[in-house]
Amino acid sequence: MDVHELVEFCHPNVHGVLGYCLEGESLYLVHELMEKRSLKDHLHNGTAILPFTKRIKIAVGVARGLLFLQRKGLIAEDWILDTNEIWLDKEFNAKLFYVDVARLLNILEGPTVHSRQCDVNGLGLLLMEILTGKPAPSDYMGRERWSPKVALAYVQDLVDRRMRLKDTELERARELFSLILKCTSYHYTMEQALKELEQIYSRMKRRFFLIFH
Repeated sequence: MDVHELVEFCHPNVHGVLGYCLEGESLYLVHELMEKRSLKDHLHNGTAILPFTKRIKIAVGVARGLLFLQRKGLIAEDWILDTNEIWLDKEFNAKLFYVDVARLLNILEGPTVHSRQCDVNGLGLLLMEILTGKPAPSDYMGRERWSPKVALAYVQDLVDRRMRLKDTELERARELFSLILKCTSYHYTMEQALKELEQIYSRMKRRFFLIFH
């Protein structure tokens, strides 16, 4: 296997593999340095508050990375999306710190492995954690039995209070929660979720541009 073959499996939102080393039966991968540590560090272990705009930027990156891994067939069946496996570079771009190495080697050296559908429900639960600042159990959305009309009325109570959102930001939070409901209802695809996240982030950036220009 030539390390240059790994280029095909590189993506801006997947933790980069810079090289590898085979020592006997052990494979060691060399990864790029992540200056801003993990998303878990910022949501649960940090002292500085992660602004809402950066949270949405990270969410967009996660969805893009997941979609890439889905199409390449590099997500293991038992992998669970976790904030500890989402790392951030100096610009707060999300990098998924996961590649199924065995599957990657099989693709490079053997027959192509067909990709499976990424779990958009897992993305929805991650978005809930990004919104509230609290981990969401795997059965959280179903157990709470949210209905869109009732849930959106209480978004302000759900949002991570450390962010202190303004009215326009709260509207984006409502849009995000609406997306969470779609993801966790099993009726949305990863492509649809990514498109809606990008629209939410675009509206947030447009407001920021208008304020400072």
